[in-house]
Amino acid sequence: MRVAILGVGGLGRTLASELRGDPRVTSLLLIDLFGERARVLTGIRGRVAIEAKQLNVENRIALTKAIAGSDLVINTTLPKYNLGIMQAALEVRANYLDPSAAGSREAGGLAGIFEQLAMGEAFKAAGLTALVSMGLDPGISNVMARSAAERLDTVDAIRIRSGSVAALPGYTSFPALLPRGVPIGRLDPADRLARRGAPTSPTAQ
Repeated sequence: MRVAILGVGGLGRTLASELRGDPRVTSLLLIDLFGERARVLTGIRGRVAIEAKQLNVENRIALTKAIAGSDLVINTTLPKYNLGIMQAALEVRANYLDPSAAGSREAGGLAGIFEQLAMGEAFKAAGLTALVSMGLDPGISNVMARSAAERLDTVDAIRIRSGSVAALPGYTSFPALLPRGVPIGRLDPADRLARRGAPTSPTAQ
């Protein structure tokens, strides 16, 4: 599996170090606005070689060309770039993952997470998976809960403890909480999830 990591700050560096030892990974591509920050990581000891590229992810043509051939694109840049990078990943038929979601691009607009979730059907049609907000709660906590629930005959309730709870303006609860952290390309409609007893409490940051 060829993996591209976009943005090699603290999180990106850690992921590169971990993934280099993963037997499923055949090559790593590190992309950063500051080329030296990516190039210095090519010296990390591990099983696979690391390639580094200097690139501004806002350059859509260059980004698409750079990540072509990747099986998985991990976006650890700023959340404001999520949508464009996610679209580029879909264009080159790569799976996608990011750790956090952006707010609305304009006052009163939809939060960025909703724009990303709207791409779920396109990823599904392409046979791809996108995992969004994996660094948040809900996020990976919901993926773990879903994975565990699918191995059981019945589930009475899923309870997730979080350090804080934030309200989304205009909502009494976060709509379709579970889809925020599950593979959105494989997701059932939110109303069916709700009927199965999916949590609908406000989102926790």
